[in-house]
Amino acid sequence: MSRKAIIRQHDVTRVLRAARIAGLEVFGYEIDLQAGRITVNTYAPTKQANPDADLNWWLEKHGHKIYEDK
Repeated sequence: MSRKAIIRQHDVTRVLRAARIAGLEVFGYEIDLQAGRITVNTYAPTKQANPDADLNWWLEKHGHKIYEDK
């Protein structure tokens, strides 16, 4: 006898939020209750990765915490 996986609403919410934070544009999702799998359908990333911009953002937020050795 096989056990069905339980997928709750907060599981779906977490997956969709993670996709959005990753820069993906979600246009749909599918839930497979037998396998316990959530499949997210997305378009290509909405922004291109720019390491320099990411570093500059981090320095603005956390750069004051860096101390130089004297």
